[in-house]
Amino acid sequence: MKRAARAAAWCGVTLAGAALLVAASALLALASLGVFAGPPGAWMTDLTLAGFRVRVNVLGLVRLVTLPGTAQLLAGHAARTASGTLRFARDGDALRVTCAPCRVRHPDLASVPVHFRAVVLDVRRVDDRLEASVIVDTVRVPVTARLRASSIDLAWRLPSTDLAALYRAAGDAVPEAAFARIDGTV
Repeated sequence: MKRAARAAAWCGVTLAGAALLVAASALLALASLGVFAGPPGAWMTDLTLAGFRVRVNVLGLVRLVTLPGTAQLLAGHAARTASGTLRFARDGDALRVTCAPCRVRHPDLASVPVHFRAVVLDVRRVDDRLEASVIVDTVRVPVTARLRASSIDLAWRLPSTDLAALYRAAGDAVPEAAFARIDGTV
């Protein structure tokens, strides 16, 4: 009987040690990607993971979520943010992130939060280059980005788009769009 109890205790210690090793390896991998690094001027944000609030580097997080295979791991999961619930899916080798409904607060966009029915981001990474699309309503904006040591260089161009579609995409930020007649392209 003592021998069985001793063997069970050793199995428990071994499993606990293995779990600790896996957790330490995961933390080391996250640290090596710069997820927790906060040098002066870094773009940082707070995330809640497993009930704990964690301060993370957005650039490191981008590197993490765009690693090959991460889309497969994230598919089917969701995360609550101040903007809304982010739902992750896999679209081929791309990661699709959908925020629906979504609320964006930025002083360059509007003086009040802007509410969107849905915002979709499709992104794939090759080395330090991101190829992405941002889709709001029927408006699709292609984006390319270059990941640098401490920044992300973005390039985007709005294709020829109906002006009415832009106003529809802006949701309640432009209440007049609900009854105005809007023509033209931008």
